[in-house]
Amino acid sequence: MVDTSVQGTDPQTASRTFPGSGSAAAFLGLFSLRRTRNAIYVLAFFAGFALAAWRVHSLYMDRHRIIDEARTTAATRAQNAVNYVERTMDVADLMAADVRDYIARAGGLAAVAPQDLQHFIALTAHSTAMPDYLTVVDATGRPVVISERPNAPAVSLADRGWFKAHLAGADTYAGEAIRSRLGRNVVYTYSKRITGPDGAFQGAVDVAIQAAMVADPALRPPGTPIVQLWTPDGRLVVSNYMAFDAKGNPLAQTAPFRTPPGPSAGYLETANHDLIVVYRKAAGRPLIATVTLKRSELLVPWDRDTEFSSALFVIVLLAGGLLARFATDLADGDARARKVLEETAAALSAALAQRDLLLKEIHHRVKNNLQLTSSLIQMQARQFENASVRDAFSRTQQRVFAIGMVHDVLYNDDANSAVDVRGYLERLAAQISRADEADKRGIKTKLDITPIDLVPEQATPLGLIASEVLDNAYKHAFPEGQEGIVTLTVRDGDDNVELTIADNGTGYSPATEGEKSLGARLIQTLTMQLHGTAEYTQEGGTTFRLRFRKAAPRPLLNPLKT
Repeated sequence: MVDTSVQGTDPQTASRTFPGSGSAAAFLGLFSLRRTRNAIYVLAFFAGFALAAWRVHSLYMDRHRIIDEARTTAATRAQNAVNYVERTMDVADLMAADVRDYIARAGGLAAVAPQDLQHFIALTAHSTAMPDYLTVVDATGRPVVISERPNAPAVSLADRGWFKAHLAGADTYAGEAIRSRLGRNVVYTYSKRITGPDGAFQGAVDVAIQAAMVADPALRPPGTPIVQLWTPDGRLVVSNYMAFDAKGNPLAQTAPFRTPPGPSAGYLETANHDLIVVYRKAAGRPLIATVTLKRSELLVPWDRDTEFSSALFVIVLLAGGLLARFATDLADGDARARKVLEETAAALSAALAQRDLLLKEIHHRVKNNLQLTSSLIQMQARQFENASVRDAFSRTQQRVFAIGMVHDVLYNDDANSAVDVRGYLERLAAQISRADEADKRGIKTKLDITPIDLVPEQATPLGLIASEVLDNAYKHAFPEGQEGIVTLTVRDGDDNVELTIADNGTGYSPATEGEKSLGARLIQTLTMQLHGTAEYTQEGGTTFRLRFRKAAPRPLLNPLKT
C-alpha cells in the first residue's frame, strides 16, 4: 500500500518568529524614517531658534554699542565746545575791558575822539588771531566806531538783545548769535556796559565773535550732532544749526532743560525719547554746552540690518517650511510605498508558502508514484522464470528507486532548493547493498562523502550513475564466496565534484557486459548530462571516477529580505 497522504504547512504559519525578533524590531523602529525625520525637524527647529536668538542678541548688542559710541562722541564734542567757548570769551572779555578802560581814561564816551577810538579798537581787534571785530555804540544804540571801518554805519542796534541787557543794567552779557547787518555773517557777541564818570549809562562795547560753520537746520545731514551753547536760564547763545528771521535775529528754540543741571557734565532726560542730549558746563562762566543726537538717525543702518535679517529669517523660515512640507510628502509617499511593499511581500510570502506546499505535494506524489511503479516492476518480474529477465527488472526497479529517493529528500527538506548528497547516497547505497545481499556475501560498503548540496538536476543523474556502478561492483567484482570492500567517496574542491567508487575484487569494466549494454549507455548519457567526464581504471580492482562542475544553487526568493 503506497502512502499518498499530503503533508505540508499552513500558509498562515509559513513565516517564522525567532526569539528576540520583537525587541530587535523595536530597536530598529527607533531609527525608522519617520522618527529620523522628526528628529531632523526638532534639530532644525532648535538650530533655527538658536540662530535667531544669536542674531537678536547680536542686534541688541549692536544697538547698545551704537548708542554708547554716540554718547561718548557727544561728550567729547561738548567738552571741546566748552573749551573753545571759554578761550574765545576770555579773549573777548579782555578786549572789551581794554576798550572800556580806554574810554574811561579819556573821560567818557562823549569826550573821546572817534578817530582815536576807532584806531584803538582796530589795533585791539587785530591783536589776536581770532577773526573778531569790535563795535562801540552810544546810549541810543547807534554805532560810534567799528574796528573794521573808519566810519561807523548809520544803523541802529537798539533792538539787539545785548544792548537791551546793558540798557537794563547788565554789566557783562554773552549775547545770542545773530546775522550781522554789517557783514551778513553769523556772529555771537560778548559785550560790556559803558558808564560815564557819573555812573550814567553811555553805551556798550560789543565783541562780535565769528560763529564758524553755522548752517540752516534744513541742510543738516541725518546723524550729524547739533552742538549748542546755552545760558543757565535757557537762552540759546549759538548753535551749529540755526534759523534767523528777516531782521537777522535767531528763531526761538526751547532749551533741553527746565532748570540748570546740577553736575558739571552728564546726560539730560527729555520728553522726546528719540533724543540723546549730552551737556557740559563751562567752569568759569554761566554757560552750558549741549550736544544733541537723534536715535532714529543713528540707528538707520541698524534698522536696515534688522530689516534685512528679519526678511532673511522669514525667507529661511518659508524655505524651511516648504522643505519640511516636501520632506513630509516624500515621507508619506515612502510610507505608502512601504505599506504597499509590505502588503505585496505578505501576499508573495503567502504565495511562496503555497508554492512550497504544492512543490512538497508534487514531490510526495512523484515519490509515491515511483514507489508504485517500483512495486509494479517487482510484481511483473515475479512472472518470469528467466534469471536475466528478472535481473533486468530488478535493475530497472533500482533506477526508479534512485529517482524516487531524490523526490523523497526534497519532500522532507524544508528548503526545497538542493539535495543533501551525503544523506541521499547513504540511503541509496544501503538500498542497493540490501538488494544485492552484499552483507550476506561478506562485502562491506565504506562511505566517505563530503557534505555537498546539489541541485536536483545534478543529484538525480549522480544517484543513477552511483546506482549503476555500485550494482555492477556488487554483482561482478566478487565471485561466489569472495569477500571484499566497496568504497564510495565524494569530494568537493574548487566547485568541482568528484565521485569515486572502487572495489578490491577481481575487477570489472563495461566490456564485461558489452560496450553497448543499457547500463553503460545510461552512464555515458548521464555523464554527458552533467557535462562531466567518467573513466574506469584497473588497479587491484576496479575504480570508477566521475568529475563534473557543481552548478550554482538556485537563490531562495525572500520578499521580506531587503
